[in-house]
Amino acid sequence: MKITSKLVGAIAPVIVAIVTILLILSDPPDTVYGNQLLTTILAIIFIGANYFLVAYIAGRSYTRTGSLSFLLLGSSLVIAGCASVLTYTVSTAPNFTSTVFNLGFFSAAIFSIIAAITSYYGNSRENVLSVRKWVGIPIIVYTTLALLSVAIALSALRGSTPMFVEQSASSTALRQTVVGLSILLFGASSVISLRMYTESRSDILFWYSGGLAMLAVSFLPTFFLNVTAGTELSWIGRIAKYLSGIYFLVIVLSSTRKQPRIENDAEKMKEIETRQHQK
Repeated sequence: MKITSKLVGAIAPVIVAIVTILLILSDPPDTVYGNQLLTTILAIIFIGANYFLVAYIAGRSYTRTGSLSFLLLGSSLVIAGCASVLTYTVSTAPNFTSTVFNLGFFSAAIFSIIAAITSYYGNSRENVLSVRKWVGIPIIVYTTLALLSVAIALSALRGSTPMFVEQSASSTALRQTVVGLSILLFGASSVISLRMYTESRSDILFWYSGGLAMLAVSFLPTFFLNVTAGTELSWIGRIAKYLSGIYFLVIVLSSTRKQPRIENDAEKMKEIETRQHQK
């Protein structure tokens, strides 16, 4: 794939989304589009299913290469995918959906920045050879994170978690802080991944960076305004999240076109980690 086609396919949507958000912010409309069923179906398909599929590929790559970055990448997608599915299937209460969704993606943002930093600075290959072929590690980690997501959802249902949305439907300072930090962490992870791409030309890093950028953009509307669900700003944020799932799915598709592709990219990432560690 040529660099120009990559730039159009990955970077252009990010720019278009940011410009569109800025234009609508100047005069946000109140018209509501769609319904709960449509939103639920789209979230399960584009976020839940895609995230879980890429998490599986990341876990498999971890067992083959021993790269901790793959395990962290998969972990971030598992907890974000679980948060999305639980948000749209368990309850429609505003505080519940906001709490589960934002805490889940904030946790995913933390895993993402750790994965990016780990890849950039890295550890030597010798430190991971003893565990690289045990498939139990991704299974245990992913299961633990899924159970943690369920525990958060149950706590939110009982009202045991701090308030993210007040009874007046306005956001609390806690929610704004969590959303703001998510934007910063996803954005920083995207920049670091793109920086590594310039060294390795790895398709994994390129599309992963684009997916992280879309996630950072997707939270911009709710950070600047108290966005009503179903409005144009709300849908832009949702579509940006759906696109992030497509970006991550490209990683899977690139590996199916050429079977060794993802393993070769994994080795490239590992070489970067080793070089950074030796500096």
